[in-house]
Amino acid sequence: MNEKNKAFQKWLLSIGAGSDQTEFEQHVCLQFGSIFVDSDPDVVRWQAINAPYGGINLFSHPHDIDSLASYYSERLILAPLNADVVSINEYCANMYPGEHYISKSVNEMGLDDLPHNSDQAVPEEVLNSFSLPGFPDCELKLKVGLPLILLRNLNLNRRLSNGTRLLLKGVSDHVLWCKIMTGSCVGDEVLIPKIELFHQGYQFPVARAFALTINKAQGQSLDHVSVYLPRPVFGHRQLYMALSHATNIGGLKVSMVAEHDSEPTTRNVVNLDVIQSCSA
Repeated sequence: MNEKNKAFQKWLLSIGAGSDQTEFEQHVCLQFGSIFVDSDPDVVRWQAINAPYGGINLFSHPHDIDSLASYYSERLILAPLNADVVSINEYCANMYPGEHYISKSVNEMGLDDLPHNSDQAVPEEVLNSFSLPGFPDCELKLKVGLPLILLRNLNLNRRLSNGTRLLLKGVSDHVLWCKIMTGSCVGDEVLIPKIELFHQGYQFPVARAFALTINKAQGQSLDHVSVYLPRPVFGHRQLYMALSHATNIGGLKVSMVAEHDSEPTTRNVVNLDVIQSCSA
């Protein structure tokens, strides 16, 4: 390990432990990796996408589909909030060539849900806009070649568990053909069925995964990590978790919304009481 990576690891541990902090929440200067700062949110979002996926269109041809699994398994965008992740994934999926396959789960209210006055039924477009934590989208838009993340434990022996990253190789009405990109079963090809959610609605238990929330990506080490900060982190040790996913500082890119000429500082949240009680 070179001296720069050693310094990075030492600094990263200080971020995680809050050793240079006296308050629960304090601003720290980002000293390692490539830091991009701009006041325009759209520019920052584009930079966050371009950093790991600048060559995304090079992998758009069908005969390169298997190369995509290796490509995506080495890179990821991390963001604090689900709303940030949804925005990134929507943008990347639309940019990726090919036609969308649209899978709908529940697009009408059940009889038990209807009020006495049926004129008050919720319209289909409103139902399709619902996004519940831990549930796939009511209207799931997929393309062959997209990275996905599994949202349910399906088969632990095959490492098909919540958080497994997959590459979509094929789509039918009831089954997704995927290749596993993480864990001990990397390279295995699997079939992901639609599962029952609620109100007798069925949907594929997956979400698009060009980007993930910082918390959802726990346990993954990657060669190329793009940390997207349209707003500062808000959770205990969240900044540490985001930065620690990079295997080396050369692959760490941070894109922040702030004044262009300002220092690259951001909020670090560390519950010092928890750290001190654990070390006691």
